Amino acid sequence: MDEVVSIGLDNPVRVEHDPVTGEPSPYVTLRNGEGLFPIEAKINRSVFYELVNRGEEKNIDDEVYFGVWSNNEFFPLGQLDED
Repeated sequence: MDEVVSIGLDNPVRVEHDPVTGEPSPYVTLRNGEGLFPIEAKINRSVFYELVNRGEEKNIDDEVYFGVWSNNEFFPLGQLDED
């Protein structure tokens, strides 16, 4: 679709994890759709690895998350174990 968006409050990132393998499936919201669900794009592996490369840890409510900052907002990519 050749659409470029910046991660932000209007275009948040969410990551689902396969319940068996734990493999991440990252998505970015492109815009609100008609009805209950937004229109999203799956982030390809190389772009996701670039996000991970730029990520950092952040404590949120006594839990440690790994994520990225964009447009002055933190977007968690996953929760880190205490170990």
